[in-house]
Amino acid sequence: SSHFGSSSGQARLLWFCAAQCSSAQPGEAGGGSPQPSGREAAMVEGSWRDRYNGSPAPGTGSNDNNTAAADNTQTAASAGTVPDDPKAPMITSSKSEVLRQADRISDISQRFRAPGLLLFGASACILGFAFITVIGMVDFYTQKRNESLRLPYESGNGYFPATVSEMVHNQESPGGRVFHTFGMMAGVCIFMSWYPIHLRNVYTGPDCIPFFGVYWTTTRQLLPAMGLWLLIGVNTYPTPVAMNSAGKTKMGCVFLHLVGAGMMFLGYLVCEMKCLALLGFSRSKNWKLIGSSEYRWRTALAMVILISFSMFSFIQVSMTMLKKSDYLKEGVDVWAFKGDIITSSDGQKHRIMADPQIVNTASGMFLKMKIASFVCEDVAGLAMVLSHIAIWYFCEERHHQYGDYDLEAVIPRSHDDRYRQE
Repeated sequence: SSHFGSSSGQARLLWFCAAQCSSAQPGEAGGGSPQPSGREAAMVEGSWRDRYNGSPAPGTGSNDNNTAAADNTQTAASAGTVPDDPKAPMITSSKSEVLRQADRISDISQRFRAPGLLLFGASACILGFAFITVIGMVDFYTQKRNESLRLPYESGNGYFPATVSEMVHNQESPGGRVFHTFGMMAGVCIFMSWYPIHLRNVYTGPDCIPFFGVYWTTTRQLLPAMGLWLLIGVNTYPTPVAMNSAGKTKMGCVFLHLVGAGMMFLGYLVCEMKCLALLGFSRSKNWKLIGSSEYRWRTALAMVILISFSMFSFIQVSMTMLKKSDYLKEGVDVWAFKGDIITSSDGQKHRIMADPQIVNTASGMFLKMKIASFVCEDVAGLAMVLSHIAIWYFCEERHHQYGDYDLEAVIPRSHDDRYRQE
């Protein structure tokens, strides 16, 4: 008895007895040994699974001896065998039910929920980029006059924004509504996935940002999602509108919007380069877990983000500095400001009383620079989203079939006691 005083010792003893009883023929030694009750068999199976990470007890596959033991257990249960402890859970008579009891879990781990949320958030981002690009192109080719002033644009072109943010700055427009909705969907899903600390192919462990002591995983979790919400929550404005706003308050919105863009693009890019050990970043302890194919794809997408965002920033600075030069000034957008008088196509005069109004759109080289700026930002955004999809595709967690587990029953104490007594 000293050798079998623990629960694990009792489990081994019960399994030994069950095997002897099931394997003995009538008249052989052991044939008259008592069979384990259904409760005892379940205790053995549950104890074994708890000790060995959910693996079934030895010989519970197609072994005939164990099948016979299970059949004996079923017979005892059908004959009305009642556990000695009235508070003990009732044991089902089916062998599969007995074995499946150890596969019941209280909830699904966040590690296995993260891939689905990450994929859905990234997909929402792609749809958002696609819809607002199509809406912007439709507006460019169809809206070739200022409707409020009844004034056609002399260039013959519609207004083309230099950035994605400028295209959707009016949240009452179709593009603004689409951007806000899909941006919120993407931000919520990606943030709630907590993928930087749940997916091993992006987890950087104890590595911290120098001088700040903040984990890289925390930075990756917060900066891109918070940057996206800052982008969709704080509108930007065309430069003439912002510069001529009362008290320059709209310039403050433009500044906050730029901060959000930096958090989203640069924050994600730096964290990804750290994870991949690019451009001088040290390798984290999980770097070796990234396969060669995954490394190539994620590195290529990181480089596309870096190059596209750098080109976008360069074009933006060039347009700001050179738009008054002889080379570009003939093709820049023309705005009428508060107090200006504009003559419409029917000869009527209109005084601008509020925000600046555009009276002629860009053409020539300046228009080409605006299109190039928009395309570079669009490509950088799509590459960042595709980088998230690459992380999802190569992560090992998405292959786990968590649907094979059963959830534990949630029964109040009073109901549970009445159920057991019955």
